[in-house]
Amino acid sequence: MEVNSKFEFFITDLKNRLNNELPGDLAHQKMMSYNRPLASEVKKNKAYRESAVLILFYPINEIPHVVFILRQSYDGVHSAQVGFPGGKKEETDRDLVQTALREANEELKILDKEVFIIGELSELYVPPSNFLISPFIGYTNTRPTFVKDEYEVAEIIEVPIHDILGNEYLTTTTISLPNGAKLKVPCFQFNNRIVWGATAMIVQELIDLLD
Repeated sequence: MEVNSKFEFFITDLKNRLNNELPGDLAHQKMMSYNRPLASEVKKNKAYRESAVLILFYPINEIPHVVFILRQSYDGVHSAQVGFPGGKKEETDRDLVQTALREANEELKILDKEVFIIGELSELYVPPSNFLISPFIGYTNTRPTFVKDEYEVAEIIEVPIHDILGNEYLTTTTISLPNGAKLKVPCFQFNNRIVWGATAMIVQELIDLLD
């Protein structure tokens, strides 16, 4: 099946924008809920864990959509949070692109042979988990048949691009941290789910890139 014209135009425009200078830290700071070291600073000491996420675009009725996941509750710093499919780099991964594609397949059964990677957003450091995240942007010509891994994924969240770009989805909320502390954070609210922290910072860079 051919990519419809509106979706194809969106992907072409996105590719072109990815060839320009990325918004990077300036975009991240808009959704930063606490001070964190810059990725460039963290990379100097190399005492971090590599990870990657996949920002996947696909068409539904000609409209570009992005998929998020709500992670299952578990004993960890990212329990029950909304994020992009992704995770830590394994020794068997040839590079971070493969990490993103492997994790997307494990979590949502997204087939890597159907994903076209077109670029990468700025790296981002997450202090609580010591992850340095590489966000890769890809697309599929049709909506994937998502099958969630019940162990890792509580819910699949599909968001149209106009919701991501719409200012009405930007808000603030109070988050309860694992240590019991309360933190007021800037966030997005998509499909009645709160997107905050590193994922919100990545979303903001995407918004600034497309603005």
